[in-house]
Amino acid sequence: KTREVLAREAAVKKDKEMDALKERKAILAKKEADEEYAAKQLADWKKRRDELQEHRMLGVGTFGKVKLAQRASDGALFALKCLNRNRIVLAWQSGRLAKEIRLLKMLNHPNVIRLHEVLHTPTEILMVMEYVDGGDLLEVLNARPRFLETEVRHIFCQICSGVAFC
Repeated sequence: KTREVLAREAAVKKDKEMDALKERKAILAKKEADEEYAAKQLADWKKRRDELQEHRMLGVGTFGKVKLAQRASDGALFALKCLNRNRIVLAWQSGRLAKEIRLLKMLNHPNVIRLHEVLHTPTEILMVMEYVDGGDLLEVLNARPRFLETEVRHIFCQICSGVAFC
C-alpha cells in the first residue's frame, strides 16, 4: 500500500475512534443527567409526600390501596391511590393505567373524580385524587336493597352527565 492509502486509513480509523469516544461521553453525560433528574424527582416526591398526612384506609384493590390523606398546609382532603408497580407490570396493565391517568388529567366535570397529580417512585405510583365522602357508587347501591324512583332518576342523570362529558 502506498503512504497515501495508509495515511487515509489511519485518518479514518482515528475519526472512528473519536466518534466512538464522543458517543461514550454523550452516553455518560445522559446517564448522569438521568440520575440527577431521578434524584431530583425523588426529592420532590418525598417533599410532596410529606405534605400529605395519611389517615385511614378507604379501600383495597388488585393493584394497591386507597387512603384518605390531608394536605398539611390547608387541611384539604384527598384520596391517595397507592399502586404497586410490580403488580401492574405483572398483570400487563401499564398501558391501561397510563391511559386512565391521561384521561383523568384531561377531565374536569362535577360527576367525574378529579385527578390532581401523579407521583412516581421506583416501587409505587401515587395518584392524588379528589376525595368524595360517602364511598363509590357500588357501595351506595349495595347499601340499600331498594331506591325510590326519584333517587334512581337522580343517580342515572349523574351517570349520563359524566359519560356524555367523556
